[in-house]
Amino acid sequence: MLSYKFALIASFLALDNLDETITKFDQAKKCRNDIVHGDPFDEAALPIAKVRNWLGELMRLHLARVDPVDS
Repeated sequence: MLSYKFALIASFLALDNLDETITKFDQAKKCRNDIVHGDPFDEAALPIAKVRNWLGELMRLHLARVDPVDS
């Protein structure tokens, strides 16, 4: 469900390289699932910067849609 919501929002906001981004998001979600379910995980390998970049890009695209600036 989380991957579907991410894909829907990313496609609506026109996130670049959507198929590749969704694949990487699913990999990041697996890390989250490992943590939540108490499975072993490598903290150093967590995609923190990647997820932070996605969030920033989605916020930027959302704001551009809400309040478009004429160039």
